Amino acid sequence: MRNWTTTSTEHSNLIDKALVDNMELLVSNSTNICEDFQCKEKVGDILQQMDHSVDSCEDFYQFACGRSTRKTMLSAKMKLLRKTLDNPPNNLQAEHFRRFVKSCVQFQYGFEYGYQEKIEQILSTNIRSNNLTVLLASLMARQTTPFFEVRFDLISTSEGFGLQLLPPSDFYNTAILQNWSIESEMKEYCMSISSITHAESNLKSAYEKYKSCVEKATIREMKDFLFITRNESKRIEHSNKGDDFPLNMKRIPDIDIQFALTNQRYTKTDIASLNKKYSSIDWGVFFNVMFHNKFKQSMPIYLYMQNSYFDDVMAELKNRLTNDEDEVLHKVKQFYQFQFYQSLVVSKPNPENFCIKQAQDLMPEITESIFAAEFHQTLAIDRVKTVFQLLKDKFVRLLTDGIIGMENHTKRYLKARLRNLKLSFFGSDWNNKKDPLPLPGNDYISYLLVSLDARRCLIDQPINPNLTFSQYEYPAVIPNSETVFVSNNFLYRILKDDQNPAYITELYLRFHLSRAIAGFLDEVTGRIDTSFWTEFKDSLRSNLEISEGSRNWNGQQITYNEDPGRWKKLVNASASELLADNLALQIAFDDFSSYAGNDRLPWIANDLTTKQQFFILIAQDYCQPLTLTEMAQKLYESPNIPNVFRVTTMMSNSKDFEATFKCARGSGMNPEEKTEIKTFKPQESFFLISK
Repeated sequence: MRNWTTTSTEHSNLIDKALVDNMELLVSNSTNICEDFQCKEKVGDILQQMDHSVDSCEDFYQFACGRSTRKTMLSAKMKLLRKTLDNPPNNLQAEHFRRFVKSCVQFQYGFEYGYQEKIEQILSTNIRSNNLTVLLASLMARQTTPFFEVRFDLISTSEGFGLQLLPPSDFYNTAILQNWSIESEMKEYCMSISSITHAESNLKSAYEKYKSCVEKATIREMKDFLFITRNESKRIEHSNKGDDFPLNMKRIPDIDIQFALTNQRYTKTDIASLNKKYSSIDWGVFFNVMFHNKFKQSMPIYLYMQNSYFDDVMAELKNRLTNDEDEVLHKVKQFYQFQFYQSLVVSKPNPENFCIKQAQDLMPEITESIFAAEFHQTLAIDRVKTVFQLLKDKFVRLLTDGIIGMENHTKRYLKARLRNLKLSFFGSDWNNKKDPLPLPGNDYISYLLVSLDARRCLIDQPINPNLTFSQYEYPAVIPNSETVFVSNNFLYRILKDDQNPAYITELYLRFHLSRAIAGFLDEVTGRIDTSFWTEFKDSLRSNLEISEGSRNWNGQQITYNEDPGRWKKLVNASASELLADNLALQIAFDDFSSYAGNDRLPWIANDLTTKQQFFILIAQDYCQPLTLTEMAQKLYESPNIPNVFRVTTMMSNSKDFEATFKCARGSGMNPEEKTEIKTFKPQESFFLISK
């Protein structure tokens, strides 16, 4: 039987000869490797003794010690979900869960006993080597393509579910793209071919084979092909516009992507249209390879940011792929085929446990609803409904009392719309055809299984590619629906048995429901083109004393390297969020004051005022810090609003808050008298505050 520790000269024959011969070896050779800190430290020392030039934290040392596995659910949830399988309640959530787990287990056994058929099927796939189809499909299966994302999610209440093609998101950039390179992929491959010698007695031999593999020229060729580096002779062949291709992709601001999603800025298309417009990829084959022949040609496809992103990216990909690089493309294709084959034969000792965990990752709302039901979900829903109605009445009074300046007929219109605003809870109204959140179609389970298949080689580090309604972590308005959606995740948060006084939980509830209601008014006034937030935007602009290259913000001189048009766009885009926050903060504080009385939060000094406690609590809700210092730092990094606006919003509502966090210029949260707003970088918040 062949040994897996092959040299690079054998790579071209590895897939054809070694794979099938060594299936039994791969399955039977699953060794237990230590994962604790002491073991990793020990192996790092061993590597340094073998090669003094090696860093003890090098990739191979992490591989030799094993990757840490992230627990995806609590044991209590596992027990409850198992109970649901054995004694299912009569509801659709449980039925969807049972269907998925049953299909998943069958899927697992299909892999365990049917891998030979799968291998022959993929080996016989004959795709032209002069396009990017196989490469991109393989990258997508591992969720490591730097070019775009593919999601299966809710498009809108009218369109239902469909496939989304999007530029890489901020999370995708931060978690994957910034650390992605063909070199890191090849390092992982080199680790895998030396895995037969995991044992400590053979660690030196394994490490030598690993280093030998890494140093081969194949890595440099692949890096060159994927534009990570380009030599000068090839660079001359391409236009200047393409020279900074990787950088240009990374400069897409995440706020623009979110804007496109929120405002449904997509082009509905199909396979034929994609093939015609972007001919460098055979899109039908791409989806079939990615979904292992389960993709239906009739599935609607929604292309986001076509003009501002995809047109340029696809043109550059086509330009970069020249005939002289066919050999490199073949090597890359071969490498990812090998990766896929390896994933087929990874033995799972308990398919049912594996599938239950996958259900929680891939069907979070459904599994959370099962879990929440055990803790009297109905009681929580009634509580949310009561608070929601009280808050709507408060907003009506805000309009009636003239706190917000606008014409009377507009106020009457808004009050009428407020009275029609309703709540929706996932799974609570599935039998109602008017439910604004439709269930996925009949193919949903199969698409989840496809995603599960693509994630098999990432089981230890799941990244949740298809979170259902993931954008609704807190109560949020469903666009064009006059409905505020409350997720099971939020309900469970209310139900948690913690040590907080009741009025603190009530504050969370009121604050986030208030934000959702204010967001609804933003949406309504945007449609009828009134001045609901014009007055607020004007006051915001009045604080910006315009001078070339700088703005004055609350007494600070802020320099920036953005053009004035972009700054104006930012102010306009942020104003509605700020208005929602200001209204919600004021309403929530009024209620908080009446609840708090003379009580103090158990973890805060007794000499703080009620208002100080309130804003500290809000800060904790956004940041969940361990210390006040961390809280102060993290307020600059809110994912919802650019940090300058976030801090200013809170500080403008309470001077006590500024004193609490020592926000005077030159100290604490306000470190310098001059603050520079740098250009957006994907790995940071929308703005970066620095010296």
